[in-house]
Amino acid sequence: MSEQLATKTTTPLTHVTSRRLWLLWAILALAFVYTIVPEGTNPAIMLLLGEMQVIFALVHWSTWAGWRTALLGFVIVFGVSYLSEFIGTHTGLVFGDYEYSDTLLGPLVGKVPPLVMLAYFAMGYTSYVLARIIAGGGINGLHERITGWRIVLVAAMTALIMTFNDLALDPISSTIKSEWVWENGGAYFGVPIHNFYGWVGTVFVFSVLVGLLLLRRSSAQMIARPVPQVFAYQAVVMYTIFMASTLVKPLLGNTGEIYTAMFMIASLIMTLPILAAIAALTRRPADKPQQ
Repeated sequence: MSEQLATKTTTPLTHVTSRRLWLLWAILALAFVYTIVPEGTNPAIMLLLGEMQVIFALVHWSTWAGWRTALLGFVIVFGVSYLSEFIGTHTGLVFGDYEYSDTLLGPLVGKVPPLVMLAYFAMGYTSYVLARIIAGGGINGLHERITGWRIVLVAAMTALIMTFNDLALDPISSTIKSEWVWENGGAYFGVPIHNFYGWVGTVFVFSVLVGLLLLRRSSAQMIARPVPQVFAYQAVVMYTIFMASTLVKPLLGNTGEIYTAMFMIASLIMTLPILAAIAALTRRPADKPQQ
Protein backbone atom coordinates (compact mmCIF):
# COMPACT_ATOMS: atom_id res chain seq x y z
CA MET A 1 0.00 0.00 0.00
CA SER A 2 2.79 2.41 0.93
CA GLU A 3 4.53 1.67 -2.38
CA GLN A 4 1.34 2.56 -4.25
CA LEU A 5 1.05 5.85 -2.37
CA ALA A 6 4.67 6.65 -3.07
CA THR A 7 4.13 6.01 -6.75
CA LYS A 8 1.11 8.31 -6.83
CA THR A 9 2.95 11.16 -5.15
CA THR A 10 6.00 10.96 -7.38
CA THR A 11 4.21 10.55 -10.69
CA PRO A 12 3.66 13.91 -12.41
CA LEU A 13 -0.05 14.57 -12.71
CA THR A 14 0.02 17.77 -14.72
CA HIS A 15 1.47 19.15 -17.93
CA VAL A 16 2.05 22.57 -16.31
CA THR A 17 5.79 22.89 -15.71
CA SER A 18 7.37 24.78 -12.84
CA ARG A 19 9.08 27.01 -15.42
CA ARG A 20 5.68 28.05 -16.82
CA LEU A 21 4.35 28.70 -13.33
CA TRP A 22 7.34 30.90 -12.50
CA LEU A 23 6.86 32.79 -15.76
CA LEU A 24 3.26 33.49 -14.79
CA TRP A 25 4.34 34.66 -11.33
CA ALA A 26 6.84 37.04 -12.93
CA ILE A 27 4.13 38.46 -15.19
CA LEU A 28 1.84 38.90 -12.18
CA ALA A 29 4.59 40.75 -10.32
CA LEU A 30 5.02 43.18 -13.22
CA ALA A 31 1.25 43.61 -13.45
CA PHE A 32 1.22 44.59 -9.77
CA VAL A 33 4.09 47.03 -10.29
CA TYR A 34 1.87 48.79 -12.84
CA THR A 35 -0.69 49.54 -10.11
CA ILE A 36 1.85 51.43 -7.97
CA VAL A 37 3.87 53.23 -10.66
CA PRO A 38 3.28 56.98 -10.17
CA GLU A 39 1.53 58.97 -12.85
CA GLY A 40 3.93 60.83 -15.12
CA THR A 41 6.18 57.79 -15.60
CA ASN A 42 7.54 57.29 -19.12
CA PRO A 43 4.53 56.40 -21.33
CA ALA A 44 6.41 53.52 -22.99
CA ILE A 45 7.09 51.95 -19.59
CA MET A 46 3.47 52.46 -18.54
CA LEU A 47 2.22 50.83 -21.74
CA LEU A 48 4.54 47.85 -21.32
CA LEU A 49 3.60 47.29 -17.69
CA GLY A 50 -0.08 47.88 -18.43
CA GLU A 51 -0.16 45.12 -21.01
CA MET A 52 1.21 42.57 -18.53
CA GLN A 53 -2.44 41.83 -17.74
CA VAL A 54 -3.03 40.88 -21.38
CA ILE A 55 0.16 38.82 -21.54
CA PHE A 56 -0.89 36.97 -18.39
CA ALA A 57 -4.27 36.12 -19.91
CA LEU A 58 -2.67 34.83 -23.12
CA VAL A 59 0.00 32.74 -21.37
CA HIS A 60 -2.39 31.39 -18.74
CA TRP A 61 -5.08 30.51 -21.30
CA SER A 62 -2.59 28.90 -23.68
CA THR A 63 -1.20 26.81 -20.80
CA TRP A 64 -4.71 25.71 -19.88
CA ALA A 65 -6.29 25.15 -23.31
CA GLY A 66 -3.54 25.54 -25.92
CA TRP A 67 -2.41 28.49 -28.03
CA ARG A 68 -4.97 27.92 -30.77
CA THR A 69 -7.87 28.11 -28.33
CA ALA A 70 -6.33 31.11 -26.54
CA LEU A 71 -5.94 33.04 -29.80
CA LEU A 72 -9.46 32.14 -30.95
CA GLY A 73 -10.73 33.26 -27.56
CA PHE A 74 -8.86 36.54 -27.97
CA VAL A 75 -10.53 37.09 -31.34
CA ILE A 76 -13.97 36.37 -29.85
CA VAL A 77 -13.54 38.76 -26.92
CA PHE A 78 -11.95 41.45 -29.08
CA GLY A 79 -14.63 41.17 -31.76
CA VAL A 80 -17.67 41.15 -29.45
CA SER A 81 -16.38 43.96 -27.23
CA TYR A 82 -15.38 46.11 -30.21
CA LEU A 83 -18.80 45.62 -31.79
CA SER A 84 -20.50 46.64 -28.54
CA GLU A 85 -18.28 49.70 -28.18
CA PHE A 86 -18.75 50.63 -31.84
CA ILE A 87 -22.54 50.44 -31.53
CA GLY A 88 -22.34 52.20 -28.18
CA THR A 89 -20.29 55.17 -29.35
CA HIS A 90 -22.43 55.63 -32.49
CA THR A 91 -25.91 55.09 -31.04
CA GLY A 92 -25.75 55.15 -27.24
CA LEU A 93 -27.79 51.96 -27.12
CA VAL A 94 -25.38 49.65 -25.32
CA PHE A 95 -23.74 51.77 -22.62
CA GLY A 96 -25.28 55.21 -22.93
CA ASP A 97 -24.15 58.36 -24.73
CA TYR A 98 -20.39 58.74 -24.47
CA GLU A 99 -17.24 59.31 -26.49
CA TYR A 100 -13.60 58.39 -26.03
CA SER A 101 -10.70 60.80 -25.77
CA ASP A 102 -8.58 60.68 -28.91
CA THR A 103 -5.34 61.18 -26.98
CA LEU A 104 -5.46 59.32 -23.63
CA LEU A 105 -6.14 55.77 -24.83
CA GLY A 106 -4.32 55.74 -28.14
CA PRO A 107 -5.71 56.11 -31.65
CA LEU A 108 -9.40 55.61 -32.33
CA VAL A 109 -10.77 53.20 -34.93
CA GLY A 110 -14.42 53.97 -35.59
CA LYS A 111 -14.52 56.15 -32.44
CA VAL A 112 -13.20 53.23 -30.35
CA PRO A 113 -9.61 52.78 -29.05
CA PRO A 114 -8.43 49.20 -29.70
CA LEU A 115 -6.49 49.31 -26.42
CA VAL A 116 -9.80 49.06 -24.58
CA MET A 117 -10.45 45.67 -26.20
CA LEU A 118 -7.21 44.41 -24.67
CA ALA A 119 -8.54 45.36 -21.24
CA TYR A 120 -11.76 43.49 -22.00
CA PHE A 121 -9.70 40.42 -22.84
CA ALA A 122 -7.53 40.52 -19.72
CA MET A 123 -10.41 41.16 -17.33
CA GLY A 124 -12.79 38.88 -19.22
CA TYR A 125 -10.50 35.85 -19.19
CA THR A 126 -9.63 36.25 -15.52
CA SER A 127 -13.29 36.65 -14.58
CA TYR A 128 -14.19 33.59 -16.66
CA VAL A 129 -11.63 31.42 -14.86
CA LEU A 130 -12.92 32.57 -11.47
CA ALA A 131 -16.48 31.81 -12.56
CA ARG A 132 -15.52 28.27 -13.59
CA ILE A 133 -13.68 27.70 -10.32
CA ILE A 134 -16.69 28.85 -8.30
CA ALA A 135 -19.28 27.02 -10.42
CA GLY A 136 -17.18 23.84 -10.50
CA GLY A 137 -16.59 23.79 -6.75
CA GLY A 138 -12.82 24.17 -7.06
CA ILE A 139 -10.05 23.01 -9.38
CA ASN A 140 -12.43 20.61 -11.16
CA GLY A 141 -14.08 23.63 -12.71
CA LEU A 142 -11.04 24.12 -14.92
CA HIS A 143 -10.91 20.66 -16.46
CA GLU A 144 -14.49 19.43 -16.40
CA ARG A 145 -16.70 19.60 -19.49
CA ILE A 146 -19.27 22.38 -19.08
CA THR A 147 -22.32 22.09 -21.33
CA GLY A 148 -25.95 23.16 -21.63
CA TRP A 149 -27.39 25.55 -19.09
CA ARG A 150 -24.09 25.59 -17.16
CA ILE A 151 -22.48 27.47 -20.05
CA VAL A 152 -25.12 30.14 -19.49
CA LEU A 153 -24.60 30.04 -15.72
CA VAL A 154 -20.82 30.48 -15.99
CA ALA A 155 -21.31 33.28 -18.55
CA ALA A 156 -23.69 35.11 -16.20
CA MET A 157 -21.24 34.74 -13.32
CA THR A 158 -18.40 36.00 -15.51
CA ALA A 159 -20.43 39.04 -16.53
CA LEU A 160 -21.12 39.96 -12.90
CA ILE A 161 -17.55 39.32 -11.71
CA MET A 162 -16.15 41.54 -14.46
CA THR A 163 -18.76 44.26 -13.94
CA PHE A 164 -17.81 44.40 -10.25
CA ASN A 165 -14.46 45.69 -11.48
CA ASP A 166 -16.10 48.31 -13.68
CA LEU A 167 -18.14 49.59 -10.73
CA ALA A 168 -14.83 50.66 -9.19
CA LEU A 169 -13.05 51.55 -12.43
CA ASP A 170 -15.47 53.62 -14.50
CA PRO A 171 -16.01 56.67 -12.24
CA ILE A 172 -12.26 57.25 -11.93
CA SER A 173 -11.49 56.65 -15.61
CA SER A 174 -14.35 58.78 -16.91
CA THR A 175 -15.40 61.35 -14.32
CA ILE A 176 -11.88 62.14 -13.09
CA LYS A 177 -9.46 61.18 -15.88
CA SER A 178 -11.82 61.88 -18.81
CA GLU A 179 -10.55 58.88 -20.75
CA TRP A 180 -14.14 58.73 -21.96
CA VAL A 181 -16.84 61.32 -21.38
CA TRP A 182 -20.52 60.74 -20.66
CA GLU A 183 -22.50 63.38 -22.53
CA ASN A 184 -25.28 63.61 -19.95
CA GLY A 185 -23.44 62.34 -16.88
CA GLY A 186 -25.13 59.75 -14.71
CA ALA A 187 -26.44 58.86 -11.28
CA TYR A 188 -23.42 56.74 -10.26
CA PHE A 189 -20.61 59.28 -9.70
CA GLY A 190 -21.25 60.74 -13.14
CA VAL A 191 -21.72 57.36 -14.85
CA PRO A 192 -25.16 56.29 -16.17
CA ILE A 193 -26.58 53.08 -14.69
CA HIS A 194 -27.24 51.98 -18.28
CA ASN A 195 -23.48 51.51 -18.71
CA PHE A 196 -23.18 48.66 -16.23
CA TYR A 197 -25.99 46.66 -17.78
CA GLY A 198 -24.24 47.14 -21.12
CA TRP A 199 -21.13 45.61 -19.56
CA VAL A 200 -23.12 42.67 -18.22
CA GLY A 201 -24.65 42.05 -21.65
CA THR A 202 -21.38 42.36 -23.57
CA VAL A 203 -19.42 40.08 -21.23
CA PHE A 204 -22.28 37.56 -21.13
CA VAL A 205 -22.30 37.25 -24.94
CA PHE A 206 -18.57 36.67 -25.37
CA SER A 207 -18.48 34.34 -22.35
CA VAL A 208 -21.17 32.12 -23.90
CA LEU A 209 -19.14 32.01 -27.11
CA VAL A 210 -15.99 31.14 -25.16
CA GLY A 211 -17.89 28.35 -23.41
CA LEU A 212 -18.92 26.97 -26.78
CA LEU A 213 -15.34 27.33 -28.06
CA LEU A 214 -14.11 25.13 -25.21
CA LEU A 215 -16.48 22.36 -26.33
CA ARG A 216 -14.48 21.85 -29.52
CA ARG A 217 -12.80 18.45 -29.42
CA SER A 218 -9.26 19.82 -29.45
CA SER A 219 -10.05 22.42 -26.77
CA ALA A 220 -11.94 19.92 -24.59
CA GLN A 221 -9.03 17.48 -24.75
CA MET A 222 -6.61 20.19 -23.68
CA ILE A 223 -8.58 21.45 -20.69
CA ALA A 224 -9.34 17.89 -19.54
CA ARG A 225 -5.71 17.66 -18.42
CA PRO A 226 -5.36 18.29 -14.67
CA VAL A 227 -3.70 21.53 -13.56
CA PRO A 228 -2.16 22.26 -10.15
CA GLN A 229 -3.97 24.31 -7.53
CA VAL A 230 -1.40 27.09 -7.80
CA PHE A 231 -2.29 27.56 -11.46
CA ALA A 232 -5.89 28.33 -10.46
CA TYR A 233 -4.75 30.61 -7.64
CA GLN A 234 -2.76 32.67 -10.14
CA ALA A 235 -6.02 33.75 -11.79
CA VAL A 236 -7.34 34.73 -8.35
CA VAL A 237 -4.20 36.80 -7.81
CA MET A 238 -4.70 38.53 -11.16
CA TYR A 239 -8.23 39.52 -10.19
CA THR A 240 -6.88 40.74 -6.85
CA ILE A 241 -4.44 42.94 -8.76
CA PHE A 242 -7.35 44.46 -10.67
CA MET A 243 -8.88 45.28 -7.28
CA ALA A 244 -5.56 46.61 -5.97
CA SER A 245 -5.31 49.07 -8.85
CA THR A 246 -8.27 50.89 -7.26
CA LEU A 247 -7.29 50.34 -3.63
CA VAL A 248 -3.81 51.85 -3.95
CA LYS A 249 -4.95 55.13 -5.50
CA PRO A 250 -5.76 56.88 -2.19
CA LEU A 251 -2.52 55.50 -0.77
CA LEU A 252 -0.59 57.10 -3.64
CA GLY A 253 -1.92 60.56 -2.86
CA ASN A 254 -5.10 60.63 -4.93
CA THR A 255 -7.65 62.38 -2.75
CA GLY A 256 -11.32 63.11 -3.19
CA GLU A 257 -14.70 61.57 -2.51
CA ILE A 258 -14.71 59.42 -5.65
CA TYR A 259 -11.37 57.78 -4.81
CA THR A 260 -12.59 57.07 -1.27
CA ALA A 261 -15.91 55.69 -2.51
CA MET A 262 -14.25 53.49 -5.12
CA PHE A 263 -11.86 52.17 -2.46
CA MET A 264 -14.87 51.10 -0.42
CA ILE A 265 -16.73 49.59 -3.39
CA ALA A 266 -13.70 47.66 -4.68
CA SER A 267 -12.75 46.32 -1.25
CA LEU A 268 -16.29 45.15 -0.52
CA ILE A 269 -17.71 43.97 -3.85
CA MET A 270 -14.60 42.61 -5.60
CA THR A 271 -13.66 40.67 -2.49
CA LEU A 272 -16.73 38.45 -2.93
CA PRO A 273 -15.59 36.46 -6.01
CA ILE A 274 -12.06 36.29 -4.59
CA LEU A 275 -13.28 34.70 -1.37
CA ALA A 276 -15.73 32.45 -3.24
CA ALA A 277 -12.93 31.17 -5.50
CA ILE A 278 -10.59 30.57 -2.55
CA ALA A 279 -13.36 28.77 -0.66
CA ALA A 280 -13.98 26.54 -3.68
CA LEU A 281 -10.30 25.78 -4.15
CA THR A 282 -9.78 24.89 -0.49
CA ARG A 283 -12.90 22.75 -0.22
CA ARG A 284 -12.12 19.19 0.73
CA PRO A 285 -13.79 16.52 -1.38
CA ALA A 286 -16.58 14.72 0.44
CA ASP A 287 -15.72 11.27 1.73
CA LYS A 288 -17.41 8.48 -0.17
CA PRO A 289 -19.88 6.51 1.95
CA GLN A 290 -18.62 3.11 2.95
CA GLN A 291 -20.30 0.17 1.25
